[in-house]
Amino acid sequence: MLGGVARRPIAAIAPHELLDVLKRAERRGHHETAVRLRAFAGRVFGYGFATLRTEKNPADILRGALTVPRVKHHAAIVQPKEVGELPRRR
Repeated sequence: MLGGVARRPIAAIAPHELLDVLKRAERRGHHETAVRLRAFAGRVFGYGFATLRTEKNPADILRGALTVPRVKHHAAIVQPKEVGELPRRR
């Protein structure tokens, strides 16, 4: 999924290369994965910046560049009596 970006030094990775990897995941329908990958890349680049391995954090530049997945709400049992009846419904 990360392609050739995973094997390169972080100082050599440009924002457009990271965006290409994230958009590839997004095109497959993995919107949440793409958002999490960007967040993880931000932490990796942040650590690289703090330890002088890179001078930039391309993940910060890409904030807002991805489609945010829609939140799906599901029904919930809120009455304690109904929770107890749940195993007997089968």
